[in-house]
Amino acid sequence: MKVTLVKIYQSNLVIKKLVSQEMPANIAFRIGESTKVLEEKFGEIEKQRISLVEKYGEPKDGKTQVKEDKIQDFVKEWGDLLKEETDIEIKKVPLNCLPDTVSLTPAEMRNIDFLFENN
Repeated sequence: MKVTLVKIYQSNLVIKKLVSQEMPANIAFRIGESTKVLEEKFGEIEKQRISLVEKYGEPKDGKTQVKEDKIQDFVKEWGDLLKEETDIEIKKVPLNCLPDTVSLTPAEMRNIDFLFENN
């Protein structure tokens, strides 16, 4: 499946929330397999973000921060990266298999909708 890097990047916090909730073992296994792939991709994206911060930044208060005169360059390059698509192999989980105890907001669900299929 093709998915944009921005979709993967935005899904990270929701995935952490989802995998911390109890659910039947078979569903947890399928979600765990898919989220492992996404966590690896997120790590690659985060490495690129850090590289861009270092490219356009300078040390300040023990951290590297993007220089004010380089913010537009950083934002453009970061935005261009996030528009890229990548192929991921995941098995979608039927949405109706999630137990009623799983609690996500509509916004959170929108960030991870590509993990599920409607029945």
